[in-house]
Amino acid sequence: MPLAKMPGVDKASVNLATEIMTVEANDSVTSEDIAKVVDGVGYGARPRGKSVEEELEEKNEKKEAHLREMKRNLTISAIFHRATSLYRNGGYGWNSNASLSKPNAKSS
Repeated sequence: MPLAKMPGVDKASVNLATEIMTVEANDSVTSEDIAKVVDGVGYGARPRGKSVEEELEEKNEKKEAHLREMKRNLTISAIFHRATSLYRNGGYGWNSNASLSKPNAKSS
């Protein structure tokens, strides 16, 4: 049964970007009733103890922390790549084993 057709529910909507469902219902509907209906159609639901703004701020902080970690890992990888590249190439930007001189010209 769709949540919006549940007895006592006046309005139900989901913001897909924030993954937050908002339900307007009378006092006969509990958050557990709503969670059972949502779980029954294959989605997870839990009552929200925080305001939408607090949840969005928390989610954004987690994303920013993850991005900082990814940037740090990328920087470390770049440093190690450059260090191993310099070591492998004898400290130069080319293969130090290759001959840099012109080949001997054949005399006729």
